[in-house]
This record gives sequence, C-alpha cells and structure tokens, in this order.
Amino acid sequence: MESRERLMALFEEMADLLELAGANPFKVRAYRNAARTLQTLAVPLKQLLDSPPKGFGESMCRHVEEFIAGGRLAEMDALKTSFPPGLFEMMRVPGLGPKKVARLREKLGIDDLAKLEAACSDGRIVALEGFGEKSVKNIIDGIELVRKFSGRFLFSDAESVVDRLLEWLHREAPEAEYHAAGSFRRRRETVGDLDILAATDGGPAVMAAFLRFPGASKTIASGETKSSILLENGLQIDLRVVPPESLGPALCYFTGSKEHNTHMRSLALSKGLKLNEYGLYEGETAPPMATEQEVYEALGLAWVAPELREGLGEVEWAGTGKLPALVGPEDLKGAIHAHTTASDGLEELDGMAAGARALGWSWLGISDHSVSAHYAGGLDPAAIRKQWHEIDAWNRMHAGGGLVLLKGIESDIRTDGSLDYAEELLEGFDFVIASVHSGFTMPRDEMTRRVIKAVENPFTRVLGHPEGRLLLGREGYGIDLDRVLEACLANGVAVEINGQPQRLDLDWRKIRAWRDRGLMFVIGPDAHDRESLAYTRFGLGIARKGGLEAAQLLNSMTSDDVKAWFRARRTGRKG
Repeated sequence: MESRERLMALFEEMADLLELAGANPFKVRAYRNAARTLQTLAVPLKQLLDSPPKGFGESMCRHVEEFIAGGRLAEMDALKTSFPPGLFEMMRVPGLGPKKVARLREKLGIDDLAKLEAACSDGRIVALEGFGEKSVKNIIDGIELVRKFSGRFLFSDAESVVDRLLEWLHREAPEAEYHAAGSFRRRRETVGDLDILAATDGGPAVMAAFLRFPGASKTIASGETKSSILLENGLQIDLRVVPPESLGPALCYFTGSKEHNTHMRSLALSKGLKLNEYGLYEGETAPPMATEQEVYEALGLAWVAPELREGLGEVEWAGTGKLPALVGPEDLKGAIHAHTTASDGLEELDGMAAGARALGWSWLGISDHSVSAHYAGGLDPAAIRKQWHEIDAWNRMHAGGGLVLLKGIESDIRTDGSLDYAEELLEGFDFVIASVHSGFTMPRDEMTRRVIKAVENPFTRVLGHPEGRLLLGREGYGIDLDRVLEACLANGVAVEINGQPQRLDLDWRKIRAWRDRGLMFVIGPDAHDRESLAYTRFGLGIARKGGLEAAQLLNSMTSDDVKAWFRARRTGRKG
C-alpha cells in the first residue's frame, strides 16, 4: 500500500473514532473529506504540502507532516486508548457503523462481541428503536463472519507491513539479507502472521532493530535467534536469524505449507537424507546451502516457485519436468475492468491511460458500470455513445503512441440472467464483462441458472468476479461454480481473476482445477483510478498460485490479438 493510501485509511479511521466519540459532525466530515481528497489526488504527500488542496488547513497539514515523519497520528493513538477494545471488533460487524455501535454502548452498555451476541439472543436489541428482527439476524450473521475471519489479514495489508519493515531493517541493520517467508511469500489471499528470515552472523544488531520497529505495540518474545512482536492491529511478526550458509533450507522450510514440507521431507527420507530448517543432512552433517535451488537440486527437483508450494502435486511436477512456466509481470500487456468518472471511477480517460502507460501496457479495456448499476452511476445508452466517441477520439489523437483504449462495459447480470442494453448497442462494444452485483441471497440453483444464462449470451466475453466474495467480509454467493466454468469453456467466455485486494476472485484453487481444460482467464484490477490499475499485481499472484502460464491469460496478448479473440468468440457463437 502506498503511503498516500495508508494516510487515507488513517483519516477514515480517525473519522470513525470521532463519530464513535460523538464529536462535532463537521470535524468528522473534515477527516472523511480529507480521505476522499487523498483518494483523488495522484500526487506525493510532500508535493501536497507545497500546495495544500481544499480542506487541508493548518491542522490537517500538520497531520500529513507527522505521518511523513513517523507513519502515525498521535491524536488518533490517544483517542483509541479511550475506548474499550471490544468496540473496534463490533465495528467490523457488517452494518454496524460508529453511530450504531455508540448507541448500543450508550443504551445497553454493550462494548464487545460477547455482550452484543447476548443482547441479540435475549431480545434487548430488537426492542431498541432503529433496530428490528432483520437487524438482529444480520448482526448475528455478521458476528459469525467476524469470528471466522478473526486474526486474518488481507494480503495487501500484510504487504504494506512487509514493505515498511524491510525498509526499516535494511536501514537500521543493513548487514543482513532479509526475506519474507510463510503464507505471505506463497501469496495466500489472507495471512495470519508474518515470518521474516535474516541471514547474518550479526544477530544482536538485527534483533535490536526489529524490536524498535515503529508500530510495534508489544514484544511477545526476544531472543538471540528468534523474536516476535505484535502490531497495533493484532498482526504478529516473527523474525528468525539464520546463518547465511543455512538460508536455503530455512527459506524452504518457512515458506512451504505443511503439506509441501511433508512431501519434501518424505522425498529426502527416500534418498537416505533428513531435511529440516537447519539443513539437508546425510547422517550428522549437512553441506552449506545458501540458496533454495541447492536444496531442490540435491533432491532431484526443479526449483518450485513459492506460490505453488501448497502440497497439491507441485513436488511431483518438479520431479518429472511438468512444472508450469508461470506467468510473470513482464508478460502482461494490458488489462480490462477499468472504471472512469463516467460511472463511479475517480479519473477521466486521460488519467486511466496515463496509469496504463506507466505500467508499460499497450492496451487498456475501459469498462464502466451499466445502467442497472444506478448506485454507481451506470451509463445509459446516450452516455455509452458519448464515451465511445471519446475513446475513438483519444485513440486517433494518440495513434502510434503505444497504447490503445478498448470499448467495454461491466454489465450487471439481472436476476433473470439477462444483460443490460439492446443487442444493437451490445454489438458496439469490444468486450462485455458480465457481473453479479445484486441478489446475492438467491438460492444456489437459481443463481447458477442466472449466471449460466448470462454466460450463454453471445455478447458476453468475460465473467466478472465469479464468486462474489469479499475477503474477511462476505462469503461468496451460493453457486455451482463448476457448472458455470463448464459453461464458460463451452461458450468461449474468459473468466476474470479480479485483482481487488478484497476480492481476489476467482479462487486460485479453482484455477488449478481448470487450468488444463482450455479455459481462458483474464486479470482485471477493477480499477477506479490510475493507481489502482496496479492491483493487477495481486491478480497476478493468484494466477501464479493457480499455475497459469502466459498463454492462458488474455492480458499477455497484444491489443490486436485480444480484440481478435473477443471478435472471434462473439462471431463464432452467433454464426
């Protein structure tokens, strides 16, 4: 996460805390407006201070300066300590914002999840003005979700911590070689904690720097070779110091899943060896191995990319020459699923195009919301034709400039499975993404039929975020996903790997199951400004976990090839 995004999140959190405290609404609004301003201004924080935008007076600018200097806001830290910790867990319950949480505390003395659950059961909440039976049911369901995901963190949030920690350690103790390991290195959608390895013979200096890391709220353990800290958000970080000559086995051990490591140890035993985090032993001795490649090679294996190390056949692939040549960032030439100010985006065409150019892409698929998405400023036919004219004009003006904009739409899948717009209008798009944005509680069979009908529409080229999940916030809707993917394969529809950090949908396990069946995939950042086009990298991590090669992703095609692919699928299905 960029520093501007981190400060934006802190301003939103500050607004929540002030609202919880019953502060002046104008002050609450000032922080929310500041967060929105940071979202729309694509400038570095220091540059923002040179010319403060509207809403950034002396007080707000002091916050920016404080954040630049130390990454924190002292006023927010102080305000946090004035509330019972249980209130913050309550605010994680979907539908319970600061105002409702404050009211529950004031009227019923509820200040944690246990008391909230009890009040739902004994009828006190249903009797409270502004709440009802539906509210109580939603709260009970929300509590279950919070508990299910308790102690988990989005990959993107963990990445932000890792980036800051490694920057800190490289500055404060530069003599070591640092590596993030664990589920984070495997690029799991969510992580429970972080594992960091430091290869060095100078452990004390590294440990001292680690324990001084800004943001650490508690030291859990401190030792010569292992220390653990807890951040304010509850994320635990373990740092282990290993000798440089043992880094290879240690990195293998602390990266692989339990199942992957079991397969590796079994293979070692079959060769009369013993493998653990300290080395690959023959008898009582282990040769120095500073790299993972040396470990895999000694076992007769090709090196396995960290994303694949889940114990799902990758060790066998590595031993038989069947490892996929995973897609990499250098293979990506463009992406679909980019919103503009025409619907709910924050940038005009020029801004999104600039973001695509900065990523080195040669094409970008513009795809604003369709007319049913009134909540997101969905485009009516007149607005669509206007945008087509603007895209044509942009492409003419920038002909030969290395970037082409494609005309797309993210069409809502209506409850009956139809798409927005008449056929003659759908005909004019380069591509149509069909996505479910409503009716999430539809029975499983009905939802499956609904989505399959949309997939069978001859104008659908991509199925968007097919499971509808929001990580740590909402389970996906009930759907027979295998039947839907079978329909996508039969109808030549690509399946999106949505790169939004809260989605990462399609699930990588499904990608692995379908990767060899001819299904095509496409990474979509679901971007609403130029910076969030970079969410493509999160989708890339999921594609790699799924074992995809470049040829299985539309993103690896040239602009001419991807347009031809879209046309061929439509023409073939209509003709």
